[in-house]
Amino acid sequence: MVRNISNSVRKYSRLPMVRNISNSARKCLTLSYGRVNYLFGGCMGVHTVGYSYHIKDSYFSTVSDSTLMENKENGRYRPHFFCFNDDCIPGLLWAVPQSTKVEKYQAIQKKKIEKHGSCCTIVLGDFGGEPNAFLIQNMFPLVEHYIDHVHTIKSLPVSLHPRLIREIQDNAKHALKLNNRGINVIFTDIARLKALMLQELT
Repeated sequence: MVRNISNSVRKYSRLPMVRNISNSARKCLTLSYGRVNYLFGGCMGVHTVGYSYHIKDSYFSTVSDSTLMENKENGRYRPHFFCFNDDCIPGLLWAVPQSTKVEKYQAIQKKKIEKHGSCCTIVLGDFGGEPNAFLIQNMFPLVEHYIDHVHTIKSLPVSLHPRLIREIQDNAKHALKLNNRGINVIFTDIARLKALMLQELT
């Protein structure tokens, strides 16, 4: 049996009973939950906060919402999304689109700060060594089975820095609170999409 692996990691990665494992292999097995699940699960079937994911086309055809960003650009590039769990509803996730058009969104962020004193709908940060814009203004709800696979660079999943994760989540939760108060800072019809996703959870 593999030792020094938490029960939660063993449960989700479905690790086999392995004996006489080498030290180098054991080191790989004791990496973080998300990394272990990626290595043994293939496509990270269990969502783990802190990574970026690609979403299945079936989600976009199911919800049929023209305000959502296209899942493919010119038939070549599939965008990816930072995903995190809803605080109150088990199984419900929120997807925040990522963009490399940082200058464009930096300018929008600056205008919002000048006008309102703050901006909770765009967060700028590093992803895989490159600047990215995290577009809370375009976020939407989904459930896990619509996640296709984790985003990788050179075949390895890319994680966000914990500080950036907190910043995105804090701003996203603030934006959701504003929307609940009737201040629509999120472009997507999250109430309708959330209702559709809740039907799939029942």
